[in-house]
Amino acid sequence: MSELIRKAGAVARRSRDDIARYSAPAVSTERVSFDAEAVTWADFPARARRAARRPSPLLAEEAERDVRVQLLEGRRYELATGWRVFEDAVVLAKVRRPLRPAPGGALRAAGPWEHQSVRFSTFAGPLRRRSGFVTVAEELQKGPGGVGHTSHAPDHANAAEAWTYLPRVVREAAERLVPEPDVWLGEIMQIAPEGGPRSQTVRVLRMSAERAVVILADRSLPPSTEVDPVARRAQLARTPWLVEQVGADLGAPPRLIGAEA
Repeated sequence: MSELIRKAGAVARRSRDDIARYSAPAVSTERVSFDAEAVTWADFPARARRAARRPSPLLAEEAERDVRVQLLEGRRYELATGWRVFEDAVVLAKVRRPLRPAPGGALRAAGPWEHQSVRFSTFAGPLRRRSGFVTVAEELQKGPGGVGHTSHAPDHANAAEAWTYLPRVVREAAERLVPEPDVWLGEIMQIAPEGGPRSQTVRVLRMSAERAVVILADRSLPPSTEVDPVARRAQLARTPWLVEQVGADLGAPPRLIGAEA
């Protein structure tokens, strides 16, 4: 038997007590602290990467740490999930690595990532795709409001956080396709060389037993000789997103390779 315990920290943390309300106007990224260490598919063990391959073209992929730790037989483990969307299927890979106490009460990795399981969900029909630029600056000026979800499953925490930075029209379109996701994964990431942020990406997968939808959002600033990180953060927060939505109906029940503890 194992137990899941919430872990302190998140990929993107907002100041004060902003609470995600998904039908509300988008949240600005201007005050977000992008200081968490990212995990990628390259960090996953070779066994997981091999098991997650498909012969069809790869459309999108992402990997993220869970906000919880797993307590198994008295030992704590850090969890991570990687997802890949191919033209014919969605693949989910779960991995974990042992943790040990560190000074100050924190937990540190005590070994490499270990393969747990890989799950395939195939598509029943063709992909439905649409893309375009979506503005967000005017929406940010309206402040908090709207009515939406006020809670989410613990394992949806990263996606729920990333979701709030997308324009409302993007979120609402995806929620109409998958109103109550069983799987909801995603993160917001930022590239910030010296002088301020350059680009941001949001990758989110929402999936139920019947349908999957993927949101791929990107925005960036042109190079600048002015070194003003504060101004760059404000400018990037108001830059339109280039959004691609990919959706498909699911076919047969998912196929699991490997057992989950």
